[in-house]
Amino acid sequence: MPAVCVLGPVEIVSSGAPVSLGRLEKSLVANLAAHANRVVSVDRLIEGLWDEHPPTSARNRIQALVSSLRRALDDRAVVVTHSTGYLLRIDDAGYDAAQFETQVRLGRAAAERGAHADASALFEAALALWRGPAFDGVDSALVRGEATRLTELRRTALAEWASARLACGDQQAVVTELAGLVAADPLHERLRGLLMVALHRAGRKADALHVYAEGAAVLADQFGLDPGTELQRLRQLVLVDDPEVLGPAPATPSAGPTPAQLPAAVGGFVGRGGELERLDAVLFNHHRSAAVTVAVISGTPGVGKTALAVHWAHSVAGHFPDGQLYVNLRGFDSSGSAVHPTEALRGFLDAFEVAPHRIPVDLAAQVGFYRSLLAGRRVLVVLDNARDIEQVRPLLPGSPGCLVLVSSRTQLTGLIAVEGAHPVPLDLFSHGDARQLLAQRIGSDRVAAEPAAIDTLITHCARLPLALAIVAARAAMHPSAALDRLADHMRQAGSDLDQLDGGDASTDVRAVFSWSLGAVSDQAAGLFTLLGLHPGPDIAENAAASLAGVPAARVRAMLHELARAHLVVEVGPGRYGHHDLLRAYARELSDTRLRVAERELASRRMLDHYLHTAHTAALLLAPHRDPLTLPEPATHVTQDQVTGREQAMRWFDNEHRVLLALIDLAAEQGGIEEYAWRLAWSLGDFFDWQGHWQDWARTQRAAQRSATRIGDLAGLAQSHRGLGRSYIRLGDLGEAEAALAASLRCFDELGDPSGQAHVHLDLSWLHDTQQAYAEAAQHAEQALALYRAIGNTHKEAHSLASVGWSWARQGDHERSRRYLVDALALHQRNGDQHGEASASESLGYAHHHLGQHDEAVRHYAHALDLCQSLGDRYGQTVILDRLGDVHHEAGNLDAARDAWKRAADLLDELGNDESVRVREKLSSMV
Repeated sequence: MPAVCVLGPVEIVSSGAPVSLGRLEKSLVANLAAHANRVVSVDRLIEGLWDEHPPTSARNRIQALVSSLRRALDDRAVVVTHSTGYLLRIDDAGYDAAQFETQVRLGRAAAERGAHADASALFEAALALWRGPAFDGVDSALVRGEATRLTELRRTALAEWASARLACGDQQAVVTELAGLVAADPLHERLRGLLMVALHRAGRKADALHVYAEGAAVLADQFGLDPGTELQRLRQLVLVDDPEVLGPAPATPSAGPTPAQLPAAVGGFVGRGGELERLDAVLFNHHRSAAVTVAVISGTPGVGKTALAVHWAHSVAGHFPDGQLYVNLRGFDSSGSAVHPTEALRGFLDAFEVAPHRIPVDLAAQVGFYRSLLAGRRVLVVLDNARDIEQVRPLLPGSPGCLVLVSSRTQLTGLIAVEGAHPVPLDLFSHGDARQLLAQRIGSDRVAAEPAAIDTLITHCARLPLALAIVAARAAMHPSAALDRLADHMRQAGSDLDQLDGGDASTDVRAVFSWSLGAVSDQAAGLFTLLGLHPGPDIAENAAASLAGVPAARVRAMLHELARAHLVVEVGPGRYGHHDLLRAYARELSDTRLRVAERELASRRMLDHYLHTAHTAALLLAPHRDPLTLPEPATHVTQDQVTGREQAMRWFDNEHRVLLALIDLAAEQGGIEEYAWRLAWSLGDFFDWQGHWQDWARTQRAAQRSATRIGDLAGLAQSHRGLGRSYIRLGDLGEAEAALAASLRCFDELGDPSGQAHVHLDLSWLHDTQQAYAEAAQHAEQALALYRAIGNTHKEAHSLASVGWSWARQGDHERSRRYLVDALALHQRNGDQHGEASASESLGYAHHHLGQHDEAVRHYAHALDLCQSLGDRYGQTVILDRLGDVHHEAGNLDAARDAWKRAADLLDELGNDESVRVREKLSSMV
């Protein structure tokens, strides 16, 4: 169901993307949302949309707008017609204002019971939902009152958040945040009072009294009034150091991770004195700012933006004790695979060890979660190689303690104009800095001995740092060679590298690359050319060996040779990447130097490496999946040796980005389309279990396109099914149903009963999610019949359990129990401990609702033992929660309390917000 967002610009989000709405459609949504789930009369809607000057056709216009809105949403159930008007039907989970109020309510409850850390986190989650003023862009009498109410609630929530942080003894973090809030709302006396308390607890008594005096002056100047009684009382308490305002001891720093993601420091860094001074000034002003600080380093490719950013970031890392985040956004990558903000955010959240199931699905919620996580922290965020402001904005923290350093080939003027970013333009080296770089890399004596040759090299390198570094590497590799010979070679080489933007580095960069390539062995040069066929962002040794069709030991030596020549960089153990200009050059060479047959054969070897390894890894993750029938890999393909589930997960994690790029490549390039859907199939369980549901949907859509283009019915069946399953995870249940129906038609046409059964089991899951339990049972029973017919006892057990669970959801717990007993026995015969644990848990649920408490406890205990032995920690929390319910209903209050406490503690360890719900059960027993 679409989500309605009003805490900022009014918008509707469907399938993770904003729905395009016209001005009047947006106004209609706002006026209906302000009275969500209540009928708004047509007359009031006309007033809300046109105020006192409605058109004569206003009623017809309202009908047309409602129809247009329904078409945009592809869902008639969202806007419901009543006899007198219209109703916007939406549940709390799909309305950000309702989510906000729920989080605030839970935060207050936590504060009342003394759980101040929980309260703070809940208030932060609530405040993170705000993207701007409520109902921004829509102003009508119908909306105004609700907007005012929500705005006032936000002001109150800010104060309650600050109170909770102070109660935790976290005054240092609160001071910075409160200073900005008070500056923005100088008449809010509660916020001013909290700032006084925070300053006093931080040992800044004089500053606390200054804050009081500043507020008193504002009131006197604007209204001729004195501060309120409470503020005056606080001033007196501060003056006498009253224990009431001293509060608890400062909070102990959390034991959580401190990210340190910066790349290795740049060796032999030279020049850039003016730019470093400008960045130092940005840092100085940052310490006095009440807002997040952003600096943008911009310049032509190869000019040294990353080197400057990383060098300065290392030099100031000590100012950011809560960590340093880094991501290469690859905004100008020649493969076109720029990093999406969701991918970058996921990397940042992983750095803080956020559990995957806590990470929201859509981008707006991820941004709010990220900003809440950084609230009160001092973190340096380096966003390298950004393409545009749309790629950067979601990655900006909200905390004034954070500083963001962006590098980009473009000036990002929108970021400078709107966010107040500080521009740091970077030009080519001066002749003196270029000479200094060469002297550091090849020796000052050598440079002094051949000044004319050095001048020639600098001229032909256009004073471009990247080109100079490559020249220096070549000269350093041949310390006895005369530099004027290298200079002569440069004079005779070709012209500019086409991918250089803007023309301001219009010299011989391609010549530098070609000359450097000519200095390595023919085998290494050939590998560099073949690397142009790989989409990046990096490649492991066995993949490179398959691409080249040589043994891994030989390719390892070639890669080391290319790394010494600065033509590749070892980005991790056994993994190599290119600078973006070098990747573009390699791609250019592969297009021009390789024959078509050579390119096709090398590409197939590369794709076979990934496909056959991915297929093996997929079956290690889920051994009972129906394997694909794959053609034999091409000769000279080296597979990665993946031998266990843990190793399979690690391989997918390492190759995640590469596999995404390969699927896109295969889907768009003629002749290799079948790889797209087969690779997408292999990634399904990894994406599902790791919470990469957007990637799951994206790859299945690409697989669907490629299978459609070549008319591959099996590929269509699998990709429709994968897409449907991913849509269930994303909550887009209408699209999920359509995709699964298409998959079922394909499997029917193929005459594949196993595939048909799989889809029926998926449809059972879908209908259970929709709370259509009778339909869920029907599909589970169809799956059961098909699995029995083909003799798949593993899946037969799962279908029995699904049928049983569906009957439990319909309230027929005796019938549910009979199916689940059979499922449990079959799981035990199959040796499927995961299935056995799931069936035992469902049996516990059935016996609980039959009033058979002892049997319920016995089954839950068995399921709990299995989950503990399997290491399924989340499964343990579900069982412990339900076990507590049984004990509580049976009157065994101590046992209930123990089970719920264990569940809540384990959920806290996992970082799962469900712990709040479980702890509410515990608090209700007090």
